[in-house]
Amino acid sequence: ARCEKCDITYVPPRTYCEKCFDRLEDSYVKVEPTGSVHTYTILHKNLDGSSKKEPVIMAMVRLDGTDGGVVHYLGGVKPDQVHIGMRVKAILKPKKERVGAITDIKNFSPL
Repeated sequence: ARCEKCDITYVPPRTYCEKCFDRLEDSYVKVEPTGSVHTYTILHKNLDGSSKKEPVIMAMVRLDGTDGGVVHYLGGVKPDQVHIGMRVKAILKPKKERVGAITDIKNFSPL
């Protein structure tokens, strides 16, 4: 969602601007599927406390041209290779499998 008055593009989208409180429900814009790793963590445990077979990387990705980002999995990169500022791209499910949810993104992978 884009607030033209404040020059802010919110990802995830908001229903109103957090600075000027303008309604943004009709101000959705297309954003690029690329961005940079803002921060990340490496998960070694499952939610039940058991060990994962392989570590999983979760990252906050700041999408290009936006003022926000998405927390999601990183794929195609080993834990010792990931770094803040790494350029990544969203890898989407095939179009026929998408449902309009965050899970439509399989992961983010290095460019």
